[in-house]
Amino acid sequence: MVKTHAAICSECGEWCDVPFKPKSNKEILCKDCYKELNGYY
Repeated sequence: MVKTHAAICSECGEWCDVPFKPKSNKEILCKDCYKELNGYY
């Protein structure tokens, strides 16, 4: 099982779980924002 960490999406501001430890200088995107910004539908 992959350990997840709570983070706030840089785009929509919603809480999400990510499979890595977030760094303060990196943009975090939730699954929905990532799909939208990268052209996945």
